[in-house]
Amino acid sequence: WKECVAKGTEVIKQGDLEAHYFYVVQEGAFDFSVSNGMLFRQESKHLESRGGGGVSFGELALLYFAPRAATVTALEDSVVWVMDRQNFKSILMKASEAKISEYEKYLYGVDLLLPLLAEEKHALARAFDEVTLTRDEVVMQQGEAGNCMYLLYDG
Repeated sequence: WKECVAKGTEVIKQGDLEAHYFYVVQEGAFDFSVSNGMLFRQESKHLESRGGGGVSFGELALLYFAPRAATVTALEDSVVWVMDRQNFKSILMKASEAKISEYEKYLYGVDLLLPLLAEEKHALARAFDEVTLTRDEVVMQQGEAGNCMYLLYDG
């Protein structure tokens, strides 16, 4: 749902254990402050969104059932989209499962992996970490000990 946030409103309070929502900023500016426990010692970061999007907050506590990591305060009247924990995690799971399914389909085309059972291909697809490399970036060096396997997915 869409919510208007008045200037000065504390949307999230550092240390709060009641973390139920993820926020996407449609329009506005927010201060993200973290207290390190020392009296009056605080670090602060300002982020704003002007219709271009890209600013969101609140995900860490939802993902890891952890206390809120920062206090987030509106620096001006702002607009955010709010998503509850259940919908947030559901969307992440669907995206993750879609990516795993995509990897599995790819694995069926790799000759070296043809002898693997479907369950083994699924387990391998779940273990993948996608890495984006830049042109001329060294992936591995001759003589280096190998500790991972690379499959070229695109490029």
